Amino acid sequence: MQLYLKPEPLADYIAKQLFNSFPVGDSHEQVRAEIWRGLPQALERVEYCFSRSKAKYFQKDGEAFFSPLMTDQYAMFLYFLANTIYHETANIGLADRLYALNKMLHGIDVFYQVELPKVFLFVHSVGTVLGRANYGEGLVVYQGVTVGGDLKLNYPTIGRGVGLFSNCSVIGAAVLGDDVAVSARSVILNDVIPAGQVCFGQHPNVQCKKSKSNIQERFFSDF
Repeated sequence: MQLYLKPEPLADYIAKQLFNSFPVGDSHEQVRAEIWRGLPQALERVEYCFSRSKAKYFQKDGEAFFSPLMTDQYAMFLYFLANTIYHETANIGLADRLYALNKMLHGIDVFYQVELPKVFLFVHSVGTVLGRANYGEGLVVYQGVTVGGDLKLNYPTIGRGVGLFSNCSVIGAAVLGDDVAVSARSVILNDVIPAGQVCFGQHPNVQCKKSKSNIQERFFSDF
């Protein structure tokens, strides 16, 4: 994978952002050292994800490419790093700060305990909230999307190769089959959407029709 910043300057870059934005707890050097503990694995996850993406700027000279200055890429990376830190080092304070940094910089709320798939794509991440759900591989998420539980703590199940388009919501015990596209501003609440469908409208008046395109083929080379 090609990197705009090599691992050591990248760790320093993140540490400076965290220390300047949230100047509590550990020193800059301590924060950088803790970031370094999770960084190699996070970058491996980024490479696996980005190498399967057809999104513009995610490839360079036939290889995955990552730059922290490309904001959708950086939002995805910060999730991977926070989730890795949470699982591998149990440094909750650092994971909290990485989660907050992602929210502050990109306007996206994806908690580090939420388990996103290995392969996904953020497109214009502003205003998106991704809560607990069973996420399938090849997830595409546009701006303003909401995914999460209902008041009875039922959570969605989302299949493989699903596209969630701008300002849609998937709530409660909703089930989205493989290769489903949820149209802009749709609200899926406890609805079951069969595979290969485009759905639109708002619960309880959601309508579906057979999709003419394939999310996996459109956005990914493989997953």
